[in-house]
Amino acid sequence: MNSQSRIPLWIGRLTLLLGIFNVAANVFRNFQPAAHRLDKYAPLLVNSTAFSTALFTSIILILVARGLMRRKHRTWSLALIILVVNGIAELFRTHIHPIQLVVNLTLLAVLVIFRKEFYAVSDPSTKRQLFAVFIRIILLTVLSGILLVYFRHGHQVVGNPTFSDVLQTVFQGLIGISGPIKFTSRTVSDTVDNTLGTLGFFTIVIPLWLYFRRVTPVAKLSSDEIEQVKNLIRHDADQDSLGYFATRRDKSVVWTQNQKAGIAYRVQGGVMLASGDPFGEFSLWPDAINEFLNIARKHAWTPAVMGCSDRGGEVWVEHADDGN
Repeated sequence: MNSQSRIPLWIGRLTLLLGIFNVAANVFRNFQPAAHRLDKYAPLLVNSTAFSTALFTSIILILVARGLMRRKHRTWSLALIILVVNGIAELFRTHIHPIQLVVNLTLLAVLVIFRKEFYAVSDPSTKRQLFAVFIRIILLTVLSGILLVYFRHGHQVVGNPTFSDVLQTVFQGLIGISGPIKFTSRTVSDTVDNTLGTLGFFTIVIPLWLYFRRVTPVAKLSSDEIEQVKNLIRHDADQDSLGYFATRRDKSVVWTQNQKAGIAYRVQGGVMLASGDPFGEFSLWPDAINEFLNIARKHAWTPAVMGCSDRGGEVWVEHADDGN
């Protein structure tokens, strides 16, 4: 593993910028080489569905960028699927955006070329975290809907609707109901309704799929493990005075193979933070640290330690350097 490679970081940043660019290219009328009228010969449902699919996949690109920066393999797979779907949706639109299509295909090729950089397994997760993802998708979708009404079709709006009218139109459109805003033609009105309705469908279905799929929970200390940790700490007369923090239920533990030593840790924001010294038999501390570093590499977490003693610090520094 080349832990110093910054390729995933730059690919993640490129994905974020591409997602923002794609959203802007779809909702800002003057940002793209779009026609000033819909092609009346193109099937309305096909065109509006393709448009909303391209827009929603662009929103997802924004959300997956951080996972790419953290080398997550599942995120890499999702990004490939999203880029392919985005490209296919673009081909079904009345007016294809060649620059957007080329940039998307370029990123797709870059992801394939550097696929070995994205080796990390997914982080353990909770339903609460998935709910947070759902909220972010809702917010980005509503914002895109507002920009869509204001900037893509603003010149085709009848009268001077208030922001409240725009917001109501977007929210009602996401659940398939026409809002209070009227447009200059029935075709434009149907296009907006179909686009918002399809966005709403994606906004509900994708988070629900994420919610009900199998979730790997964050491993927490069981009552038996807490007692085992306490016994190991009591057995070591030279144990760090902060060793009791390892018995907190919100911690996870890395054990050596014989479970005679271990390290308590928490994961926060991609950092695997060890709670002070390893506990248990001192001769097994290097094994516990190596296992700790192996798990950090597997998930592409940044290993760190806080509050260790001088004795523990020496072992950490020696074996962390060997592990890298």
